[in-house]
Amino acid sequence: MGARTGLVAMGLLAALAATACTGETTRGTAARAEAAPTTSATPPPPPDPCVLTVSGSPVPLDAATAVRATDLAAAAVREAGDGEADPADVAAQLADVPELSAVAAPAATALLGREGPALTCAFPRGESDEQEAGRSGLTPRADALLEAMDDAFGELPTGGYATGGVDSGHTSDSAHYDGRAIDVFFRPSSDAAQRHRGWTLAQWLVARGDRTSLLSVIYRDRIWTVWASGAGWRDYVHPSGNTTNPVLRHLDHVHTAVVGGDRRRDDDDD
Repeated sequence: MGARTGLVAMGLLAALAATACTGETTRGTAARAEAAPTTSATPPPPPDPCVLTVSGSPVPLDAATAVRATDLAAAAVREAGDGEADPADVAAQLADVPELSAVAAPAATALLGREGPALTCAFPRGESDEQEAGRSGLTPRADALLEAMDDAFGELPTGGYATGGVDSGHTSDSAHYDGRAIDVFFRPSSDAAQRHRGWTLAQWLVARGDRTSLLSVIYRDRIWTVWASGAGWRDYVHPSGNTTNPVLRHLDHVHTAVVGGDRRRDDDDD
């Protein structure tokens, strides 16, 4: 009886020890699992589509910030009339824009066109149906763009369209013939204030490329197109090859066009 009792006791102790070890092992595994870092990857945020070059350095901007900043510049131009907009006024407002607050003064100078094409944006070409020109001679998209420009800058001197449309004066595939293009004049082209106003408008247009179905902007030997927007502003030479005619070089006007329904017509060279 004593021997059998001893064996049973030894068996119970062994079983308890095994259970304790098993429980510890389970708890240890669970603890290690909880402590292990997660491996699920969070996709990186998309890159900012716009870049403003400030004092020679690129400042990335999201589309909303680019729109806000160019709106501030447009308002300053509108208030200045035919004179020079004051960069200090714009800089004071840019101080409240987080992405530009640290460089508000030079950013204001760039946005007001004092340094040429300092802002560029890269957008995909949006899908758009073909539109017919309306009473103004412009398609609804182009008409909406003209209205938006006038709202931002005040009434602008424009051309390149007419009631009933235009059928001459431009290259054979010009968007003007479809009622998709507008010329905005800044004359005389030799006047610095007019030149700065022109670049302010050009940058304002590019900042809205994704929301206005913008195709192209041409000004002072430079061109931005949506289909090559990743390349930014590029050198522009009129299809005729003329490099001396101030009108063909777009020295006195900003040319802008919206996309049409036919991608084959999107190589707009004015």
